[in-house]
Amino acid sequence: MRHFVIITFFIFIDFLMAGARPLLAQRDEPYYEVLYLNWKNAFDAEVKARTAAKLSLYLVSIDPALALSYAREAFENSQSIDDETLKAGALLALGKAEIEQAQRNSGIQKLKQALALAQTLHNVWLEAETLNALARIKLIENRKAAYADVMKALQLSERHQLGLCQAESYLILGDWLRLDNPQDALGQYQKAFEIYQKENQTEAQINTLQKMAETQLTYREDGRAALQNWQQAIKLAESTNHPRLLAHSLNGQALLNASALMQYKAALQSYFQAYVIAQEYDFLLRGASLATSLKGIASCYAALARQARQKGNEEEKREYEQKFKTYQQLFVDLENLNGNVALFKQKQKAENQRRYQTASPIVSLPANENRLREIKNEKNAIENQARKNEISVLEASRQKAILLKEEDSLFLSLTNKDELISRLQREQSEKDAQIEVLSRDAQQKELEINQTYQQRNYWLLGIFLLVLGSGLYLAYHQKRFRRQLAVQKSSFNQQKERINRQEVLVREQATLIERKEEELVYALAKLDDAKLDNRLMAEMMKQEMVPLLSAYIDKKNVPSENTYLAQEGQKLVYLLQSMYALQNQVGPLVMLAADYSLFKIARKAWEQCNSLFKEKNMLFVNQIRPFYYAFGEEARLMEVFLFLYYNSLHYAPAGGFVQLEADQIYQGGKKFIKITYTDPGPAIAADLQSLAFEKFSPEEARPLALTMPYLRRVIEQHGGQIALQTNREEGFQVIFTLPEAQEVFV
Repeated sequence: MRHFVIITFFIFIDFLMAGARPLLAQRDEPYYEVLYLNWKNAFDAEVKARTAAKLSLYLVSIDPALALSYAREAFENSQSIDDETLKAGALLALGKAEIEQAQRNSGIQKLKQALALAQTLHNVWLEAETLNALARIKLIENRKAAYADVMKALQLSERHQLGLCQAESYLILGDWLRLDNPQDALGQYQKAFEIYQKENQTEAQINTLQKMAETQLTYREDGRAALQNWQQAIKLAESTNHPRLLAHSLNGQALLNASALMQYKAALQSYFQAYVIAQEYDFLLRGASLATSLKGIASCYAALARQARQKGNEEEKREYEQKFKTYQQLFVDLENLNGNVALFKQKQKAENQRRYQTASPIVSLPANENRLREIKNEKNAIENQARKNEISVLEASRQKAILLKEEDSLFLSLTNKDELISRLQREQSEKDAQIEVLSRDAQQKELEINQTYQQRNYWLLGIFLLVLGSGLYLAYHQKRFRRQLAVQKSSFNQQKERINRQEVLVREQATLIERKEEELVYALAKLDDAKLDNRLMAEMMKQEMVPLLSAYIDKKNVPSENTYLAQEGQKLVYLLQSMYALQNQVGPLVMLAADYSLFKIARKAWEQCNSLFKEKNMLFVNQIRPFYYAFGEEARLMEVFLFLYYNSLHYAPAGGFVQLEADQIYQGGKKFIKITYTDPGPAIAADLQSLAFEKFSPEEARPLALTMPYLRRVIEQHGGQIALQTNREEGFQVIFTLPEAQEVFV
């Protein structure tokens, strides 16, 4: 029994240290080598299973395929020795690896089995780790379930003081919050960062800083704050002199400089440093960091070439375009070698030697050759200093990046001069050919002039004959025209007689129309009287009934035991207001339209009825992106969301949740925002949906406060459309569109 307890303790200490993606950063490659040797030399099935599980959890974010093979071996060994604790840990590793390999359903099943075993064994470490893993999977498709899982994991971690599990829960909670509340998400990330800092988890700190940078940039539009987070990550990686973390952090900082801040030269400096490090230090020969650096360098040179073209600097544009082609080809070569960095370096070395040897002897000056040798010696000296720890990996990469760019410029100058000579030779050949063509054209034109003089007399004779023929034709045509004029005069007299007869008929028809007009005026007078009666009734509802009801149901004057009466009275007020709006719809709505954030309007409307949602224990999920802006009137758009909320409060059962989603679409060549509103209330049957937009629809069509007719009128006046979702087995869903704002500053 004592032996079992000791083994269980060490197994789960190891699982806890290797469980989440950002853990065990401070051991990194040396730690992997130790694990690999222990696994390779292990003869005991229990030790081999435990080591394989740790290898799988360590590699799951680096090489998912290799992690999956280790996890399967750990699971098979745990079954053979019949150890439930070890089996639970192997299931956790296997579930994570399968999910990373896109085997989602199988991975979730393994995690659920691991969670059940952990709860049976009362192992809080493994239970918290598994809950965190399940919560991270559910973040996208089922946010409510993800929140429940991560809160359970956080409570367990806080109760039993599991620092690293607690930090992972804070990270997941930050991911859950950053869409709706970026500031709170940053707070959760900061809590996780402080725990990782206390536990000396360098890679976990860097990954947390990356999440903070993404949140600052994407949701708060603060590029400077995001850059500070990346700079802090680089300092952390430099403090441990860790090559892989340095390359990763430098690539992240470079991407931010290039894509968000448009500082391409600063981005090139970081990309080149990462490129130098990734060539010398590549974990498992996968080449991921090297590929990112090469692709980033190529994209920066392409952007600089565009800027030079806009400024009219052709020489600088050609230089940047040549460098872009060089590094784009290097990126393609690395992909063709399946990320094998060693083979890539050999090929690049051979290519550089070939480029220098095949340069034109006219321009291959000794100064270039000597400088290339000096650069090679300086690079070797820097590598020796880094190997002896006389300088840091970051400083070595900075110095080598400068030498690498100078070496590229030397090779490029040789290549450009060769191309210049070839281009001049081609241009001279083209000019000689043009001179020959011009000589032939001059001879041909001289021959054509001589032929023109000979043909001139024939042209004069032809013109004389043409004039004579034209005169004869005009005389004949004049005689024929006189005969046609006499015929048309006779036809005109006949038509005049027919017109006189038709005038008599027109007078008779005019008398009949006057009588019909009198009858129509009488009918219109009757119709105006009916409209006046309807308007008087509508004004009476608005000016007398609505204020009285609103004053009666004011929450400040209603006791707490009459809350239900206040809610029902508020719904009656909205019914009367919508009846007044529909009764008085004469022509289009008068709107003061502008650009408004749909996220803010929906949230502002929800705050007015937040207390009613809380009384029914209903949740509100607003998934509209903050930068979706629509063109319309704020008050009308607020009424749209309020009518939907009160409709849900009336028809939806307690304990559910309402959800808002939005997407960008194109209709008729224009941009629109499509909003989807969902609640757990009863859906409107397909055969009743045509009646839902009528003024007096049946109760099954959810007609509270004439919601659908009024919404259709407001949406269509804004230029959008509205429809009910069909073929839904449960829940109510309405979809409507609004025109997107014409200019949005993001």
